[in-house]
Amino acid sequence: MKGKVRLKNQLRDPGYETGSIIAAYDSTELKEKVEKELMDYPSQLKELVREQIAQLIAANDQLRKMIDERKNIEDVLRADEERYRSLYFSMNNATAFHEIVYDQAGQAVDYIILDVNPAYEAMIGLKRKKIIGRKASEVYGTNRLPHLEIFAKVAATGKAASFEAFFCSIETYGIISVFSSWSGRFATMFTDITQYKQAEEALREPEYSTLLNKVEDGIAISQEDVFQFVNKSLEKMIGYTVEELRGKPFLDLMAPECRELISQRHKQRLAGEKVSSIYEAKLKTKDGTIKDAEFSASVIHYHRKPAIMTIVRDITGRKKMEEELQRIQKLESIGILAGGIAHDFNNLLTAIGGNLSFGKMQVKKESGVFEILTEAEKACQQAKNLTQQLLTFSKGGEPIKKTFSISELVKDIGILALCGSTVRYELSLPDDLWWVEIDKGQVSQAISNLVINADQAMPDGGVISIRAENMMVSKNNRLSLKAGKYIKLSIKDQGVGIQDEHLPKIFDPYFTTKQNRSGLGLSTAYAIIKKHEGYISVESRVRGGTTFCIYLPASDRDIPVMYDAVAEKISLGRRRKILFMDDQKIIRDMVKRMLTHLKYEVELASEGNEAIELYQKAKASKRPFDAVILDLTIPGGLGGKDAIQKLREIDPEVNAIVSSGYSNDPVMSDYERYGFSGVVVKPYDFDELSEALSRLISNRIKNP
Repeated sequence: MKGKVRLKNQLRDPGYETGSIIAAYDSTELKEKVEKELMDYPSQLKELVREQIAQLIAANDQLRKMIDERKNIEDVLRADEERYRSLYFSMNNATAFHEIVYDQAGQAVDYIILDVNPAYEAMIGLKRKKIIGRKASEVYGTNRLPHLEIFAKVAATGKAASFEAFFCSIETYGIISVFSSWSGRFATMFTDITQYKQAEEALREPEYSTLLNKVEDGIAISQEDVFQFVNKSLEKMIGYTVEELRGKPFLDLMAPECRELISQRHKQRLAGEKVSSIYEAKLKTKDGTIKDAEFSASVIHYHRKPAIMTIVRDITGRKKMEEELQRIQKLESIGILAGGIAHDFNNLLTAIGGNLSFGKMQVKKESGVFEILTEAEKACQQAKNLTQQLLTFSKGGEPIKKTFSISELVKDIGILALCGSTVRYELSLPDDLWWVEIDKGQVSQAISNLVINADQAMPDGGVISIRAENMMVSKNNRLSLKAGKYIKLSIKDQGVGIQDEHLPKIFDPYFTTKQNRSGLGLSTAYAIIKKHEGYISVESRVRGGTTFCIYLPASDRDIPVMYDAVAEKISLGRRRKILFMDDQKIIRDMVKRMLTHLKYEVELASEGNEAIELYQKAKASKRPFDAVILDLTIPGGLGGKDAIQKLREIDPEVNAIVSSGYSNDPVMSDYERYGFSGVVVKPYDFDELSEALSRLISNRIKNP
């Protein structure tokens, strides 16, 4: 049927038989009409398509922007969610989200657990997957929902609430904070206060009060500004009895200057403001003594009322130790400063003392000039001792030990320390005394300080008895000394004595009972003797005098031969050749005069490289140096420590002496380890330098 369309449709209607309707019509005319219209409007169709495409592109762009914006929002929400979840899951407080379950009458009958954090899991002992989605009554039991009314009220009104509760299932006290987030839902946060409740309850129990009374720190509870409870330790600390303290205003026990601050902090703490719980203040005891104390305060409930519980620790001893440490640190700083200037200062003293010593050789002993030069020498020695006294406390400061006779040392010290005093001294020094291995300058300073201290204890005059004896110390001795041979030196005065309470402090830096005194004398002596592996003790009675005893290890070395420098030069045959290096021209000139007088041939160098060059030339000329004296520190140049290493490469048998005014340098105390054969400490005099050279050259001749 060309041009015709046949349609068939079934009809169904309840209660009637099913049937069909058939319709037919001729579509030829309609088809021709449509084809004609399509052929007549191609441009309109194209334009319509173009417009539709443009609209689609615009819509697509808009959609893409919306997708990008949505993606950005999702990223932000995802980041916020990550931060939220990170915070939520890392919280120490047990936190959960819930939804209220209502009955048909609109009454809250239960709540569903929507989510919990790990802290909540740990608190109730159930895993998260076993809790989420379940009703609270299923998890805790129907009799465990006493707070449902509060939860429902918060969820309905949106107003947060907080209350204290005890959970029997976990035997825990807590503060529950409830927050509403959306209708019918709420969040809870659980803060464990079990320890605080236990402490509060413990204070009410007699057996726990007994336990608190055994605590070393003081414990006090104040309520309405008065004491309600104190333990035995606080009673002992401040001198009041428990009965005297109960009901007493707590501010009465504080030093006046601390009361306002502590009262203000108590008020802030009770008002819930954030205040540091640990602080230091001064405590006033019953007899008026002021003690330094550390306080740790917190708010508790005592007999159902807010109170302040304070733990009190006596830190008077610790504060005193801190003050002493600060003093020692200051003293060390002085020592470091002194060490920094010691080199230059001792250079000057070397030049002055050396020239004075050499000048004395040029005049007769009977002349007044000789006496003047001798007094000037003593002044130089006192300046040297003063520097050494400061250096004793600086870092390093190891003694530069040599073998000496303690008898000769004590004789010289007695004369110098008591010059011009009304006090006289008596010596008991056996001929068979062992010798000691000591730093002569340091030990002289220590003994001199003790003699001066004895002199000051007898303003009206008296006698100082100085006695020395050989002594064997056993292994288990009360002095904590190594077993072996010792020299015991006793210095006894007839002075006013030392009070018992001062005896433990007399060796502390800066401690003194005398006006216009530094308090360094005895502490310096103590430090020096300790560095010599010795011991110093004291016995004293008020108005009965004081005795100091020094124990010094006896030397195992052979007694050194005392050299006569001039006689030694004659016995050594040919004229000996010396290389002397020092950066100070005044010292080089002074030493050259001294050594030339002793018939030495002397060449001078201002720094290490020049000394090395002179040494090489002398060795090449077959007239090498018999000894070299090198200054340890050369500002801006090669010093003795580095120069000796290069000299030993040229000549492994180099015979060298190290010299410095900074005796704290480890090279000075352990010179042989660094390649030197001897040491002289600035400021040195004519005798010290000539003896050091004579000994060095003599040993080389005897042991080639």
